[in-house]
Amino acid sequence: MKILKLIFLLIAVLQLLSICYDWEAIRLLTKPLICTTLIGMVLIHRLKNNSLLILALAACLSGDVFLMLKGEEWFFIAGLASFLTGHLLYVLFFLKGRSSQYQKNKPLIITAVLTMTVIITFIAKELLPYVGELKVPVMIYMIVIGLMFVAATGRLDKRQPSHGLMLIAGAALFVISDTILAFNQFVSPISNGHFFVMITYMAAQYFLVSGSLAKEVN
Repeated sequence: MKILKLIFLLIAVLQLLSICYDWEAIRLLTKPLICTTLIGMVLIHRLKNNSLLILALAACLSGDVFLMLKGEEWFFIAGLASFLTGHLLYVLFFLKGRSSQYQKNKPLIITAVLTMTVIITFIAKELLPYVGELKVPVMIYMIVIGLMFVAATGRLDKRQPSHGLMLIAGAALFVISDTILAFNQFVSPISNGHFFVMITYMAAQYFLVSGSLAKEVN
């Protein structure tokens, strides 16, 4: 496990350096390895009922590949659909067999729902005028990633909160990463936008996997 974590760190550093110094070959090589390495971590850990987590990472891996491709709008749409699937699978993974935990966290979940409602409303107001015919799929995507954040929040165990907080941090970073990506894609280019998308995305995936592999969330 430690070796895979070091490999993931190396891949993350190379990915960020490739963006900074325009090493296109390194960027294309390392990006698919992000989720591939995390899938390896899950398989080695032998987490019970890990199929949904592996499928979520596989869907995100597919999204990474599609977003690497340029020149056709359908590549972006396919990437959007892949990550939408990934978020739905994360939601199902978080919800599976944890009804008692969600009952205990009702006030926290309500807070998360209200927070995401405000955030999504603000993002939609600023973003949707620029997405053209993609208004409906983009809105669906925002709602689903909001549900993923709420589902991750519901996994917090107040007796041992560290791993639940990793899940929440991972979900929050995913929201940030996708928001930067969307504004960079549709509204106007953001200075160092790709760098910030990737650093938040890689951190998000790492925290989601690390929090999921903890004993408290088995």
